[in-house]
Amino acid sequence: MALANAATVVENRAADATRGMFEQALRQGPAAVAACWASLSTSQQADLLDRFPQMLGRADGLPTVVRHEANMSILASQKAALQAKYRAVRNGIASIKPGDGMAAEKQRLETQAEQIEQALAGLDQLEAKVREPGYYLLGIDSTASGGRGQAIIAHGNPDTAQNVMTTVPGTYSDLHDVVGYVNDSDKVMQRAQAMEPNQSFASITYAGYESPPTLFDAAFEKYAVHGSEGLSRFQEGLRVSHELPQPSNNTVIGHSYGSTEVGYAARDHGLHADNIVFIGSPGVGVDHAADLGVPPDHVWSGTAGLDAIDYATPSPNPLDYGPFDTDLTRRPGWPWEGFASPGGDHDDHWFGRNPSDPSFGGRQLPVHTWSYHGDYWKYDESLNGMARVVANHTGSAAPTNQQGK
Repeated sequence: MALANAATVVENRAADATRGMFEQALRQGPAAVAACWASLSTSQQADLLDRFPQMLGRADGLPTVVRHEANMSILASQKAALQAKYRAVRNGIASIKPGDGMAAEKQRLETQAEQIEQALAGLDQLEAKVREPGYYLLGIDSTASGGRGQAIIAHGNPDTAQNVMTTVPGTYSDLHDVVGYVNDSDKVMQRAQAMEPNQSFASITYAGYESPPTLFDAAFEKYAVHGSEGLSRFQEGLRVSHELPQPSNNTVIGHSYGSTEVGYAARDHGLHADNIVFIGSPGVGVDHAADLGVPPDHVWSGTAGLDAIDYATPSPNPLDYGPFDTDLTRRPGWPWEGFASPGGDHDDHWFGRNPSDPSFGGRQLPVHTWSYHGDYWKYDESLNGMARVVANHTGSAAPTNQQGK
């Protein structure tokens, strides 16, 4: 027994030492994480996965299959914890008898039970999706964002794909609707695959930051500021973990407030991508495409004519309001002739110049003119436009000075 106890002590100390080494690599960044993981023996790697899946699940730079295994373990444990919490809440409701004077407490518990039910439904839907062949869970935290949850899901292995697309959704995005965003991303990837049938593709849905929970909150940059470093590090990790001799063609697509998150990541930390696409953007933190760290001709943006973002997110700076301008060739996305639009000869939004404005210096992504803010995955114009960028068909991806054509 003494020998067994001694062996256990040695084993635990070895595991703690390995954990400490890996934690140090995490602080240094994705390249250090990859190097540390490669230096471990198979048994050390298995031990880390078994003991510390929470540490490995969001470790940028690790192989996709390793992160998936760690996050599936996290998903199971978080689901079990929620189920236990739900049972406790239901028992609490059942223990309250009529006339106890605890009507308010009962109402609170019933509201809590409903919230847990919704969270469990979201986890069930997510689990069903990532158990389908070819899907990988690269991040999961059902407790993040005040209980709204966060997740990162890949379709196709980004470590082996020649073309990798990351889509960042905007306001309201959380665990409850992440599968819907995954399905939208898949539409783009399928079209890109049809354009280049001999190449491999991976599509990632990055709902891995705290998005604004309301339209009111979406007027503040703090969500993009706080989330931008994590997005940058994630994209750097994709570069580090990629296995092919040639780097993959990586495209990042930001929709709505997700475009602000993408822009802030590119501006402040670097995006580690070849192409950037903005759709329905309230601004991306810069006034010129050249400030995003990629060549301006690798920056695309589209805003549909009926997208409320174009007139519901005016610049808060009064200096941006000059003479009214009704020249529609200079004001993409303002479709009604005779309606004046503010801002003189350029279009400023909440977070800087509208990236769909020609003065931004990027390229215009084709969009369906008479469509709304959530319609970019419903129409061929925008679906094909995004797919062309992802498939590196950039010569015909978009005109440079027209909108919705």
